[in-house]
Amino acid sequence: MAFTQDFRSQRRNYDDGNTRIGELDRLWYDSITQTLRISDGVTPGGILVGLMSGTAELDFGSGNKTATVAVTGISKVLTASRVIATTRIEATADHPVDDLLVDPIRTSVMDLIAGVGFTIYGEMDNATANGRYKVDWFISN
Repeated sequence: MAFTQDFRSQRRNYDDGNTRIGELDRLWYDSITQTLRISDGVTPGGILVGLMSGTAELDFGSGNKTATVAVTGISKVLTASRVIATTRIEATADHPVDDLLVDPIRTSVMDLIAGVGFTIYGEMDNATANGRYKVDWFISN
């Protein structure tokens, strides 16, 4: 049965929101990680609520098959976060939209460091790439 729930706030001095299980379907705020969490009644730390996103630039220089860019300053990223990176299909100073559609850049995320950020890896599969490409990233906790 579907329901809505009103929120009431009270301070509880738990040491660690990452280990708290909480009551089923109850929200809490963890001031250490600055995250909102919901309890499923069994998972330590609950389930993180929210989505963060941004845009970075991969720079392949004057001709490379691969490029990386570090995305830092993301205090809410966790080792369990799901991070997705995708090439933005938008013209840049270096590339018209046609370049992006004909020779897409394959992107992936690596080196996830909790409380810090991650690295976006890009690769051109069939040739060398040059210049800059915009990459959108999304984090789901």
